[in-house]
Amino acid sequence: MKTQAIISMSAAVLSFAFFSAAVQARAAQTDSSSSPDRALAMRMVPAQVVVTKTLDAKKAQAGQQFEVELSSKVKLQSGQELPKGSVLMGTIVADDMNSKGTSKLSLRITQARLKDGKTVPVQAVITGAYSQDSLNSRYGNSSWAPGQTNVEQNGTLGSLNLTSRVGGNESGTFETKKDNVKLDRGSTLSLAIALGESSTSTGN
Repeated sequence: MKTQAIISMSAAVLSFAFFSAAVQARAAQTDSSSSPDRALAMRMVPAQVVVTKTLDAKKAQAGQQFEVELSSKVKLQSGQELPKGSVLMGTIVADDMNSKGTSKLSLRITQARLKDGKTVPVQAVITGAYSQDSLNSRYGNSSWAPGQTNVEQNGTLGSLNLTSRVGGNESGTFETKKDNVKLDRGSTLSLAIALGESSTSTGN
């Protein structure tokens, strides 16, 4: 009786192993025929930045520039290092308060300014947003995985919803129907980041 039970259990384990291998193989096939967005997502690495000046949808204007600061050193897959304290620069793509009372703020991060004044083009996706005193802000957040192309985070910073997509026109869009989109100074943004299309650094 015990022998039959052991044989049955072994067969179940082997079946599960074969099933898992089949699932992994299908996932690998999907990855190998992935889109350019997926390929870009595979080149991205996680990073964390701090908002250095409050971003308020009521006061911001499309085209306005903003800056955030790296909380720790980041080494891109290209080999380029972005030291802690490097400034990531971006543009407010859209700010809106429509007739339905929905507030929206879309951001695009395009450059990193190093401590020596040189700038490096980057592609970045916002993968999370956290208040200054949160554990995610203090210890970092790794909910994003390399290769992930879409992000959706509901209820961040109270009532904000975050959506972003690798390869999109924005690094991320914050939206809320309860109040105004506002990213306070000291808030933390988690990013997925890679070197931009041009690999040439320029001086200011």
